[in-house]
Amino acid sequence: MNIREKLAQKGTLLLDGAMGTYYNLRNDKKLPVVDMAVLDNPNEVKAIYREYLEAGADVLNTNTFSSNTYKLGIHRKELKKQLQTAYLLAKNEASPYGKWVAADIGPLPEMVGGEEISHHQALEEYFFIIDCFLEMGCDLFNFETFSTTAYIKDLAAYIKKKSPDAFVMTSFVLNSNGYTVRDYSAQTIIDSLSDDINIDVVGFNCGTGPTHLYHNLQHLVLPNGYFSVVPNASYPEVIDDHIIYSQNPEYFTEIMMDMRRLGIQVLGGCCGTTPDHIRLLRQAIDNEPWPIERKPGEAVKPEVMAKKRSNPFAEKMQAGKFIIAVELPPPSDANIDDVKKMAKKMKRAGADIVTFSDSPLGRARTNPIALSAKIKREVGICALPHLCCRDRNTIALKSDLLGAYIEDLNNILLVTGDPIPQAERSEISSIFNLNSFKLIELVHSMNQSVFGDNPFYIGAALNLNVSNPDRAVERMSRKRELGADFFMTQPIYEQAVVDYLHTNQLGKHYKILAGIMPIVNYKNARFLNNEIPGVHIPESILAHFHESQNKNEAEQIGINLALKTIESLRHQVAGIYLITPLNRIEMIEHIIKTIRQW
Repeated sequence: MNIREKLAQKGTLLLDGAMGTYYNLRNDKKLPVVDMAVLDNPNEVKAIYREYLEAGADVLNTNTFSSNTYKLGIHRKELKKQLQTAYLLAKNEASPYGKWVAADIGPLPEMVGGEEISHHQALEEYFFIIDCFLEMGCDLFNFETFSTTAYIKDLAAYIKKKSPDAFVMTSFVLNSNGYTVRDYSAQTIIDSLSDDINIDVVGFNCGTGPTHLYHNLQHLVLPNGYFSVVPNASYPEVIDDHIIYSQNPEYFTEIMMDMRRLGIQVLGGCCGTTPDHIRLLRQAIDNEPWPIERKPGEAVKPEVMAKKRSNPFAEKMQAGKFIIAVELPPPSDANIDDVKKMAKKMKRAGADIVTFSDSPLGRARTNPIALSAKIKREVGICALPHLCCRDRNTIALKSDLLGAYIEDLNNILLVTGDPIPQAERSEISSIFNLNSFKLIELVHSMNQSVFGDNPFYIGAALNLNVSNPDRAVERMSRKRELGADFFMTQPIYEQAVVDYLHTNQLGKHYKILAGIMPIVNYKNARFLNNEIPGVHIPESILAHFHESQNKNEAEQIGINLALKTIESLRHQVAGIYLITPLNRIEMIEHIIKTIRQW
């Protein structure tokens, strides 16, 4: 009997329990990754497999959840050896029991060394891993603990193309509220994947203990096909630097049987579960035979926030009005008097919105969300905080977004963030759980699942000051596909960038605010050209400045050059993004008043 026949006869497919946490429990270790144990300590891995088989598991997962070149830091030749050794190890243990082996494949890291793993690179890595298993004759695949559906359909299609009879299981990790870390709701995942002919099982694993998962399942419309639930034993507790899970096989089994009575046929255990959990669950399943009438839930609409509120900035942008945004310098201390005065001047001059960057150049500044909320409230002008990935993990980013929403901030610019200066990296670490692409995807998902009728109007960065602007446009296009609504460029000085915007008519296809930072004087021009990433000032601009100019003369030249650039761009973009240079707010004020007179 194969797996499909077993499930078709209303049988329950029981997966094994945890490998990593149980390996560490048996060996009094706290290894974050135990995949290399198939090479370093194979007898221990085999012993764990035998315990799960004797407990009654139908399927063993290979000890390969974290097995990829990015996570293990090994070359593909070494990875292939590790993957295939792991498969043989599990196969040799399972065969005498007549049980199955699933190739266990977990998600790749989002970032490695501060660099994004691109979608293409990720698929290439996944395909290599799949091929290593297919070479061994593997026909059962388990993609588990994913937080996004971005890759799953492509991976399932790849497997079925090469091995049409293969059985593909997919499962996603939910928090207690029923969302992935990327804010995909449980129902969204089910609806997205349940009709895919290449996917045999959709389900959820890890993240929470059984009770939270059960409560979430009660309110879902489950798919007509096969569904899986593989929760943790409990929430983890940290004791003496060890992650501890409750040893609660009886309680775990009780809740798992409640889930089985919802009509779920594929069960198992994730982190913290042991052979004792699987043994009791096997006994309970055998003592309560199928058939069980499925009790489909009623889909619960996501809770949405308060009633619709206006967003003047987004409304003007969408109506095609020429936008003027002004970046003001966030202070490095708690005194915001000067910033408030600047914001008032910008409002009087005719700016549509003021923006605050998120610790630019990796230097600590006032939190842009808190500052934006205060300026909006006390000055009465729209505010646009920047939010970068450098300093916060995904939990903190989501928390900040909720805080921004509560403060009636409906506009946000999402960026990866400038790197921390080299000299400070021994004391300060970047986070980079996400990059700008992943953060855009997260906010777009939260717009649908959390923010309801008042979604964030999402801005993203665009840098055309590069040798290959076509590549920059490709990145912009991808950001828009992920959910970005408008784009703000780096400061533009080069005629080549102006010509590129004209020639390619980008303004017809994208909402772009062209970055303009007036040059203050000769020293400022040289500094910008030599020390600010993404900025290049051509000789034709530099030639207008020299050291002997007085302040007023140099500033007027900077204003005139900025206005000339704006004039050449104003019919090609949705507006401009004025960056205040060295607190010279009078220069920005002059530029805005001139534009409004046009």
